[in-house]
Amino acid sequence: MRLAFALALVSCTSTAPSSITIEPKTPAAQAPVRGELEPDGAELMKRFGCIACHDADERRVGPRLRSLFGARVALADGRVIIADEDYVVRSIFDPRADVVEGYLGVAMPSFRGAIDDTHAHAIARYIRTLR
Repeated sequence: MRLAFALALVSCTSTAPSSITIEPKTPAAQAPVRGELEPDGAELMKRFGCIACHDADERRVGPRLRSLFGARVALADGRVIIADEDYVVRSIFDPRADVVEGYLGVAMPSFRGAIDDTHAHAIARYIRTLR
């Protein structure tokens, strides 16, 4: 069964609602099944407007992404964490959970309900490639 969702996507080029169709996935189906293509994380970052605030190499509104994976990240609350796939996905869905030091006043929106788990993990895996 296919479900169609109308999403209001925020980007610097358009604020008009888009309609996309996504296949329902179970939580266990994070990785593509044989013969199924992995969603393109770079393309998803463009589609969902992530690149308006995040860049691989330069600091924009949000932190730069190159070399993020495996790095120690100092948080605004004094904690230090190691950036991994779970951290990136959590930041997509709950951006206030682990705010990077120096970004406390930045209001990244939550993408919960706009991006599904499969796409969030694809974005995280793409960011991992930015070494």
